[in-house]
Amino acid sequence: MPDKTILVVDDEAPVLDLLREILSSHWNVIEASDGVEALNKLRNGNRVHLVVSDVAMPNMNGPDFYRASRAEGIGVPFLFLSGNPINLPEGVPFIQKPFSVVQLIKTVIAELEKVQ
Repeated sequence: MPDKTILVVDDEAPVLDLLREILSSHWNVIEASDGVEALNKLRNGNRVHLVVSDVAMPNMNGPDFYRASRAEGIGVPFLFLSGNPINLPEGVPFIQKPFSVVQLIKTVIAELEKVQ
């Protein structure tokens, strides 16, 4: 699946760097620091196969980003990373923080396999 692109969204630079480092060894990675920036990247026609997003972020949090993308007809799958998975959109998968690299990779593979 190296031809797949993942949009990684997190407002904490060290977390964003770590996610990029882990995921870019397997897939193409685009980064954003909040939901507003991420939504703009989706609007700009970036071909994204999966969004991996933090939940709690300034400007536009993960669930609001998800809802805004759906309202605009953008149907890319989401995977949330959260230490407190409250108020997540129903049916959207999430990984509880802290998580292992193996757990992240396995979950991303499973989600990408759904969109083949």
